Amino acid sequence: MFEPININRRAFLRVAAVGAAAAAVGPLAQAAITGDAPETVVKTLYDSLTEKQRGEVCFPWDHKDKDR
Repeated sequence: MFEPININRRAFLRVAAVGAAAAAVGPLAQAAITGDAPETVVKTLYDSLTEKQRGEVCFPWDHKDKDR
C-alpha cells in the first residue's frame, strides 16, 4: 500500500503555512502577472476577504488614527 511519511510538526506547519499563503495570494499574483490595473488587483483582494477581515483592514477614505 502506502509507505508512512515521517515528518515532524515543525516541517508540517511550515509546509501548511506556505500552502495557505500560496492559496491566499494566488488570485492576486495571477492578476498582477496578467497586467491587470492596480484597482482590479485591490478589488480581487477585497473580494477575497471575509466581513471580519474587512473590518480589521479596511477604513474609510478620511480615516485618521487616534494615536496620531
